[in-house]
Amino acid sequence: MKKILIPTDFSENASDAFFYAAKVFGGEKVEFIVVYSFENEASNLTSRVDIGKSEYVLDKLYDDSILEGNSFIDKMKQKLGKTKSTFRFISTGMGIFRAVNKLIKEEEIALTVMGTKGRTADENILVGSTTSKMTTKIKGCSLLIVPSISKFEAPLKVGFATDFSTFYPLQQVPPINELILNFNSTLEILYVGEESTLSEEQLKTRSAFKNSLDNLNVHFHHLKTLNSISESLAKYALENRLDLLILVNRKHNIFNKLFREAVIKRVGNKMEIPYLLLPIN
Repeated sequence: MKKILIPTDFSENASDAFFYAAKVFGGEKVEFIVVYSFENEASNLTSRVDIGKSEYVLDKLYDDSILEGNSFIDKMKQKLGKTKSTFRFISTGMGIFRAVNKLIKEEEIALTVMGTKGRTADENILVGSTTSKMTTKIKGCSLLIVPSISKFEAPLKVGFATDFSTFYPLQQVPPINELILNFNSTLEILYVGEESTLSEEQLKTRSAFKNSLDNLNVHFHHLKTLNSISESLAKYALENRLDLLILVNRKHNIFNKLFREAVIKRVGNKMEIPYLLLPIN
């Protein structure tokens, strides 16, 4: 059975991310593993009490989180209605990044999904610190990041941003295969720059993409270079109504620029769409 991991803080955005993942990938039999870390709460509370009471504090944090976690899953089941998927909740005092990577390895997680920001994030910030750090901390697993959504929209138009420096076998990546086949999605391959600027190696990589994706509905686009790569992608996503953007999760990836640059506000916050970050194996 395929397993999808949902790190959560029980926020509304976390619920949105959970719902989106269940709608996109829950058509088949899937186990959703929801994980919550109470490490920060434990650190704050146990520092204020004597050693004898620390164990009691930790037990209470665990018990309370189990109740909230089960309630979180019950609400999602009611929202989803009939489903073939199963759900499991894990509460841990381990740090969330360590817990996620441990579960990815032990449970053979196919995909990790989380919201853009949690309960404590500033409303004017598009991506919270935990999600931003997860993009660099996660190991060997695709990461789907979902913004707050008022209603579910199927990923019918999917973009993949590339500089054609490296070939990535998109058809062999389960999350991409599933969402494109399930929704008959159009795949837009996006390169920021003029076609004439491509080197011989980049042209070979582009040909490799074309040959590997010839059975899908694929379009290649060369985007006009604006002030930055992220501005070019943001403008295209907004004007062409992309439903999801795929990026390769390099150490210094486009994703981080997309949310740190003020350009997002200039092209409009409506371009907030889910992002799928692919790991480099």
